[in-house]
Amino acid sequence: MMLQDSPFERLGSHSYRIDGDTVYLVARGSLTLEDMRILLATYARIKRDHQCLFIFYDAREGTGIDKNAREYAASQPSSNQEANLQVAFGISFGLRVLINMMVRAQKALKRRVVEFHAFDAEAEARIFFEAERERIRQEKRTNGSISPPLCNIEPPSNSRDNSWGAP
Repeated sequence: MMLQDSPFERLGSHSYRIDGDTVYLVARGSLTLEDMRILLATYARIKRDHQCLFIFYDAREGTGIDKNAREYAASQPSSNQEANLQVAFGISFGLRVLINMMVRAQKALKRRVVEFHAFDAEAEARIFFEAERERIRQEKRTNGSISPPLCNIEPPSNSRDNSWGAP
């Protein structure tokens, strides 16, 4: 299925699309508490229904995550909506710092690793996302467990394409 085949739905100022075990999210502005509640409930449903959750973020127009939304996310049981893979592109420097702090806090306080990978360009992000998602799905089918990602290195690029059909 081409990404353009399924329409995006509105979530506040953002838009998202669900394709089985995968969520495509286009962030515009800041994620609010209500946005976060809806997203985490959606993630939990997908994880429950598919046993895996993959998230692909277009963060070129995203500006951050509100304090109340961060606090709410931190207060929720992570196993219910924890993604097997999160890949984003176009994240601003400030948002990268915030996400890195959140990932480190999760690792230190909850003793778990969050699989989050950031890229400058959509093309590189998509290539990594699709390959890693297929690897994780295959491992899940084969033995029910998932090993660490093949890499989480951000390739340099200044490409800003939008070929996956987001509004």
